[in-house]
Amino acid sequence: MAIDRWEVPGMEERDIKDMCILIVDDVLDNQLLLESMLDDAGFARIETADSGQDALSLLQRMPVDLVLMDIMMPDLDGIETTRRIKQQPELADVPVIMVTAKSESTDLQQAFEAGAMDYVTKPVDELVLLARVRSALLLKRAMDQRKAREAELERSLCQIQRDLRVAARTQRGVLPAPNLRLPGLRAYWRFKPCDAVGGDLFNVFPLGRGRVGFHLFDVAGHGVPAAMYALSINSLFLSRDAGGLLIESDGRIKRPDRVMRALNAQFQMHEDTGQYFTCTYGVYDRVTRILQYTQAGHTPTLHASARNGVRLLRDGDMPVGLLPDAEYTCHELSLETGDRIVLYSDGIVEAENERGEQFGEQRLLAAVRDALPASLEASVEQVLEQVDHWLGRQAPLDDMTLLALEAI
Repeated sequence: MAIDRWEVPGMEERDIKDMCILIVDDVLDNQLLLESMLDDAGFARIETADSGQDALSLLQRMPVDLVLMDIMMPDLDGIETTRRIKQQPELADVPVIMVTAKSESTDLQQAFEAGAMDYVTKPVDELVLLARVRSALLLKRAMDQRKAREAELERSLCQIQRDLRVAARTQRGVLPAPNLRLPGLRAYWRFKPCDAVGGDLFNVFPLGRGRVGFHLFDVAGHGVPAAMYALSINSLFLSRDAGGLLIESDGRIKRPDRVMRALNAQFQMHEDTGQYFTCTYGVYDRVTRILQYTQAGHTPTLHASARNGVRLLRDGDMPVGLLPDAEYTCHELSLETGDRIVLYSDGIVEAENERGEQFGEQRLLAAVRDALPASLEASVEQVLEQVDHWLGRQAPLDDMTLLALEAI
């Protein structure tokens, strides 16, 4: 019984005609019979091979979507030919349907073990053949589409990884030198982003007139969006021009509270992104030894001194970007030689161990207190070692930044 046209649901006519079927049979009449059935069903790309070896050679030269394989052939039979096809990675997804006059379970079991997906028996029933060809081609098309998607995902992933490496280099490029000595202050820091790039950014820089500025801000969120937002904020801190973020129009250095108000006016949270940030900004005068600082929703700064021990400076205001009319306050602190100011992101105190317990402020206080006798550099490393020990095998859920300053 001939079928004028056979359609695969979800495929256009051109898709059907594009499918290539290889018939492998050492008997010409068998080849012609199968070819006629397939031709009547609308398949225009039909290839034939007289032996298993000819089939293997043809498969190396051209793409094939389906193989109809006779079991009984001289020299290289259909089962061994199928096994060799499946052993080649580039051919492993090509479905093979066995065409056999045998119905013994042993032969069929060997065929399936070799990699065949289905079989039809001789004399071949046209409806059965086309139904099984249909199933095989749908499977092949699905596998081809899956591989195409995986290849596209792989290309996209490679591009994302390249972009992340560029973003990470850009972010590292704006960080201060790891061991700074500025007028009246030494600085040492460690930064561990939880992604390739992070939303934490900080700096320590001379402002002139014997003063040093420093900041640490933490953008809500992680990854590239937070990092790009952080870089846009940081760009304002790089300018020392009069009338800019840090310098008044008459050349005077701005108080930290005025800096925070300017940031809040410029970086109001957008409803689409929901981005805002916390920030600590300070200015240290080496002549008066007075530190002026403002904390906008950021984790409380630590003040460590040999005379008074370690304490949290809890006087803080609203994060930047949440309220357009937020008020910010400038606080002052007198520093003695050897006093340390420690800024940190919430990724430190919120670091969770395997039981879900956070490292917390009290453990951080104790860690900074225990590290006081050590050098500035060693003290930072000791604190982070305790945080890492607390995390254990847990990956950090947020960026971790620790910036320590020491009055000299």
